[in-house]
Amino acid sequence: MRSIYLTNEELAPIIAKLANGEKNLAEGQELLNKLNKEKEEYEARVAKLRSDSENCRKKKDATIAELDQNNFRLMRAKKLLGGLEEEKSRWQLEVKR
Repeated sequence: MRSIYLTNEELAPIIAKLANGEKNLAEGQELLNKLNKEKEEYEARVAKLRSDSENCRKKKDATIAELDQNNFRLMRAKKLLGGLEEEKSRWQLEVKR
């Protein structure tokens, strides 16, 4: 009986440390789960921001292409108007004759 008592006395601090360690482990696991959840939320936000960024980049490229096309059209329209101005002068001279 005495040996059981002595064994229990020796094991008591070990069991207390074990219980404390298990408590710390549970707290650590809870914190880890919380941080993993936050990490997943941030990764989802980053993925959405990257997608939005890519869409904006595509829209920018399309707008630049449209701007270039409109500048080209404007240049051609100016040439056409210049040519028509010359035709107008020529026709006015023809009408006066």
